[in-house]
Amino acid sequence: MNRIIPSFQFIRVRNHAGNNTLLAFGLLLFLSSVLFVAARAEAQIGRKRIQVFSLSDVRLLPGPFRHAQEMDERYLLELDPDRLLAPYFKTAGLKPKAEQYGGWESTQLSGAILGHYLSAASMMYAATGNPKLKERVDYIVAQLGKCQAALGTGYLEARPKTAYVTTKSRRHKEQLSVLHQLS
Repeated sequence: MNRIIPSFQFIRVRNHAGNNTLLAFGLLLFLSSVLFVAARAEAQIGRKRIQVFSLSDVRLLPGPFRHAQEMDERYLLELDPDRLLAPYFKTAGLKPKAEQYGGWESTQLSGAILGHYLSAASMMYAATGNPKLKERVDYIVAQLGKCQAALGTGYLEARPKTAYVTTKSRRHKEQLSVLHQLS
């Protein structure tokens, strides 16, 4: 096991009042505790006490966590996939099967929720085994394939290209942040 042992010097920093403050002792305690925890974790991994498992390997028992999971599952099933897909259909030049949702889904940030929805529905399927969720995910992915084919670029877009023209300040950053959500 490799350990990093820092060479340590006492550091004096002048605070706002102009007094010298000795930081070395606190920093040394912090670093040694981090090294100790890291060494213990590495030892635990070496003995194979830590194991990765799938969400499908766990089922919650009745109680508050299961209740919260069931509420989330109901919410995911209440959302209409065709309304989530509407901005992708519009941008691809296809007729949407339903009206898109309002709120930020009706702005230049439209389509942002779909990537989050796909992740949530996939994880909820793994956690519950509810086949309705898998059907939803499969349906959405198939519909996105149609949009991708219609665009002919190999990409998926929920907003017209004119939405990306702005290159000033925060608006540009928001638009770029939305691009990653389906990747």
